[in-house]
Amino acid sequence: IFSPTNDQQIKASIDLMTEISKTANLPIFIADESTHFPEPNSTVQPNGCAANETAAGEIYAHYLNELRNHPEFIGYAHCQYINRAIKPGGLDAIHLKQGLLNFDGTPHTELVDAITRANKQATTQKYF
Repeated sequence: IFSPTNDQQIKASIDLMTEISKTANLPIFIADESTHFPEPNSTVQPNGCAANETAAGEIYAHYLNELRNHPEFIGYAHCQYINRAIKPGGLDAIHLKQGLLNFDGTPHTELVDAITRANKQATTQKYF
């Protein structure tokens, strides 16, 4: 579970990656994570969504805070800069890769603000 949307999934994700880190004796850098939310003005919708944009930002912040309690994790970054509709190879359905920006380049303001706050808070707190 690499894009969790609730506390149980966050714990499962962290437990799984912590075990991988210990087995491989390597740190973990999460570089391809995003929590999606419904797009009210789009015909393409993401799978596995938070309730809304604000909730997606809160999940990001909570996940980042939980990761900071585990020294195996050395980094965490949101994936996808701008919304893109894609059709993965071998699949018939079009999928939404949801970014920090809408299709038209305007920001998902609530999401960007929450991620910015979480990242600033993380840089001012002591670790472990």
